[in-house]
Formats: sequence, C-alpha cells, structure tokens
Amino acid sequence: MKRPVLVLVALVPLVLLASLLGFTAALALTAPAGQAAGGTPLGTAFTYQGELADSNGSVNDTCDLQFSLWDDPSAGGQLGSTQTVASVTVADGRFTVQVNDANQFGNNAFLGEARWLQIAVRCPAGSGGYTTLSPRQELTGAPNAHFAARAAVAPWGGLVGVPAGFADGIDNDTTYAAGVGLTLSGGQFSITLAYRLPQGCGNGQIPEWNTTTWACADDNGSQYANVVVVAKSGGDFTTIQDALDSISDAGEDNPYLVWVAPGVYTETVIMEPYVDVAGAGEELTRITQTGFATSVDATIEAAANSALRSLTVENSGGAAYAIAIYINSADNFRTQHVTTRVWGATNSNRAITVSGNGMFTRLDDVTVEVEALSTTGSNYGISQNTLITGRNELLINDVTIVVSATTTTGGVYGLHNTAATGLTAILTATNTLISVHNNSTGLTVGVMASGAGTPITLSGGLVEVGSGSNVYGLYANAGGAVTATGLTVVSSGTGAYGLSSATASVIHLDSSKITGSPNAISIGGTAANETRIGASLVDGAVSIAGAGTVTCIASYDENYQNAGGFTACP
Repeated sequence: MKRPVLVLVALVPLVLLASLLGFTAALALTAPAGQAAGGTPLGTAFTYQGELADSNGSVNDTCDLQFSLWDDPSAGGQLGSTQTVASVTVADGRFTVQVNDANQFGNNAFLGEARWLQIAVRCPAGSGGYTTLSPRQELTGAPNAHFAARAAVAPWGGLVGVPAGFADGIDNDTTYAAGVGLTLSGGQFSITLAYRLPQGCGNGQIPEWNTTTWACADDNGSQYANVVVVAKSGGDFTTIQDALDSISDAGEDNPYLVWVAPGVYTETVIMEPYVDVAGAGEELTRITQTGFATSVDATIEAAANSALRSLTVENSGGAAYAIAIYINSADNFRTQHVTTRVWGATNSNRAITVSGNGMFTRLDDVTVEVEALSTTGSNYGISQNTLITGRNELLINDVTIVVSATTTTGGVYGLHNTAATGLTAILTATNTLISVHNNSTGLTVGVMASGAGTPITLSGGLVEVGSGSNVYGLYANAGGAVTATGLTVVSSGTGAYGLSSATASVIHLDSSKITGSPNAISIGGTAANETRIGASLVDGAVSIAGAGTVTCIASYDENYQNAGGFTACP
C-alpha cells in the first residue's frame, strides 16, 4: 500500500512530493583496541529509502540530496553538519541512500532523544538551488532497538563475559596494606587509637596534636604553648599587669601570650621579655591611663623580645606628660594592628617614644593620634632618640600619624628622629601617612631628622602639614638626612628645609612631589647643606641661603614644564 505523500512547502515552479517508504538505523560502538569484536563493527550510517514525485508524477532523474538532523519537528537546533549525497538515481520516484555514513551528525546525535530528518533536493543534479521538503521526517526506532535503552539499568545478573575474579560477587583475591594511623583486620580498615580525634572535648576546646596523640586543648587561636587570659570576668586574671606578674619562666624557648578580652583596662602595663600581649581588636580592647610627671613613664612600657597586637593604647594626660607606649632599651619589640591615642598633657604629648641603645623596633599597621591642647613643651607622634650609647633602628610600615595642636609654645612633630653626637638612629618608613597641624607659633614639622647619624628613609606615602607660622614638610637639621622615593609632600609653608651651621644636612627626593608656599625647597645655615631632587614635581620657589646647594635633575613644575632645562630646578 502506498504511503501518504508529504507536500513540499516552497514557492517554486516544480512541486516535489516525498514519502517515507521506510528506513533502518544501525548504531554501534567500535570495539576497544585489543578486544575481539567478533566481526566487523557497525558504523554510524543508516539506510534511508524515499519516493519523489512532482506535478507530472513520479520522478525519473538523477538528483542531489541534502540531509540534516534536528531536535525539533519545525524549529529547534541542528545537530552536527549537513550531508550532501550527489547524483542519486531516482527511478519511478524511488531512491535509496546511506545517511550519516561519515558521522556527519556527530557523536551526540542519537542518545535516546527524539530526532527529525530534514531533506532538500535538486533535480536534475547540479542544477540551481535546493528545495527543502516539508515536513521534517521523524526518526523512530525499530522495536528491538529499545532493548539498548535498558543497558543503563541492566542488572549484574544480566551481564555476560564477567571476569572470573568478579563472577562470584566476592572480592577476596586483592591484597591491601594499612598505612600510618590505620589498622586492617578481617578486611576492615580502622583508625588507630592514637590517631583518633577525642570525642568529649569541653566547651571552648579543640583537638590538638601533641606530637604523640590527639588531645583536647583550649582554643586560643595561636601557636603559643602558654596562654594566659585576661578578662573582666571569667579569665585567669582581671588585670593585665597581674597576668604579667604571674609569669616567671618565659624565655626564647618558652614564650607566653597574654590575651586580653574586650573591655577598657585602666592601668599601667609593664611588659615582660618573651611575653606578647594581644587584644581582641583595636577599639575592642583598650588600655588607658592618665598622665605622668616624668617622660619615662607611659601607659605601656615595652620589654625586649615581646610584641603588642590588636588593641588600643591611650593616655588622657592631666599631668606633665601623656605617653602611650614607651620603648626603652627593649630590643626586638614589635607592634601590629595597634591604635595609640594621647591628649591632655601640660608639657608634652607623645604617642610612641623609642629610646635607649642597641635596639631594633618594628611598628606595623599602627595608627597614631596626638592632640595637644595647651602645652609648654614639644609634642610627637612617633619619636626615636639615641641618647646613651650605640645604635638604634626603627622600622615602620603602613603607619598613620595625625598630630594637632592649638596653643603650644613647643614644636609639633609627626615623625622625629634624633641622636646624640657620635650615636646613630636609623629610621625607615614605608607607606606612611603623616598629617600635622599647629595653630600656635611653635614649629610644625611632618618629618624631622635632627643631628648627625639620624638618617630617615621614606618610601611612598604622604606628608601633609599646615597652619602655624613655622611649617615644614621635611626638615633635616644639624647634620640630619632625609631620603624619600615616591613621596608626596604638601606644606602650607616650606616643603623641604635643610639647616645646619656645622655638619651638613642632606635631603634627597626621587620620583616624588613636593609643594610649598612660598618655598618648596629652602636651605639655610653656613654648612654645605645639600638638597637633591630627581625626576620630581616641585611646586613652589627654591630658596638658598648660606653655603648650601640645591641640585635638580629632570624635575618639573606644577604645569609639567621646566624652562630652565634638564639640570635646572623649576
């Protein structure tokens, strides 16, 4: 019986009719290398038989056919590429072709989803364009082909060719070995007792390895073997000093941590060597005290080989001196994530003071706040003094210093470095932000190196100073030296000032920006004071008094011009 024909929907003179007489599809996987296939494996091709008719009846001609595979009967997306079968003999309208013989439809063409075959034809072969037949032909499976769909859920019992070692379903011919921390008994692995985590740790405890076994221990969040907890309630001690006084065996091989819970602790803290003090965070843990009569007392007095971290240190003054941290002959003292705040002294406010001899001190991520309301002496953000013997070295990174004063007869300094004659005080600062303002007549200085042997090296950062009548961004005095790279200096007075009548003072600026009004750079005194500027912006005048010299190389003004030439100052 003749099948119903499919009408071509196309506005062309020749109307083609096609009917699906039938097709067979055979899909197979090629046997893996080295495995017997039992015969030639099936390829990807399947046979398609069709019938073409035009308005005159069955076609007798040689035609070109195109086949493409789709995932929808009318729209959707094409899978793989289009196959062209040229010069197909059509007799009495009938033809037979091999479709997908070179896997044109791709490896994912037939995975169980519905598919439709689209056919285009041109007769005679090689004549003009193709006419697409409509509708697309749905590809349906032969009844026995449905058996393949059950392969994914086939039971073990339905498999053939199972290796002998698996045929009985028992894995009894494989050799296993237990590694470190494991035991093997009767084919069952288990963790040895020493390696098992304890199951009954108390509240706030965690399992810790003690080089022999796992045991419950306090969760102190640190690597310290000795931890003392200070808290207003529930700790080992209620004051920090009591906790420090309880420690008598701290040493290089037996360091301690005094951990201070959140709260305000009003006390003077004298630290101990090899004992670190850490809070719960800046502004969470606050150590505060009122002022002192002398400049050698402070809210916290540092100790050698110790550290201060994650807290705030304050001194509210009310006496001659307000000092937050005093580091005196305390070698290898370190601070990190610390805020210092001082105010209210009648003589001098000093956030951090470094003194003594033969010391290395490091300050990382420290905030310094100084407010001098009415003082008779000088006020400092961070100051280092080598006044006894030897050499000191101070290293600061990512430090912010803010100093302000209203009525003070002394000077106001952000970063101050000084040393007695013949001694050395080295100060190195990276990414430092300094802001100093003074509404009185005293000196207002961002960075000062005073005395021979007081080199200050600045890398990156900002120095901003203003107000007052004696304002200096950088100040090298009496043989001091300041070297800066990548630094911005903004001053309402002089940007950089070198002064000395004895040992020459030195200021070197490279790849920096310096602004001052009226003078960006000034030199005074009778010594051969020296200022050198390289590849930097100089916004302001250059003033030379005395025997000093100013040298500029490749520098420029605020308009990025230098009419004086490559070796002249703007």
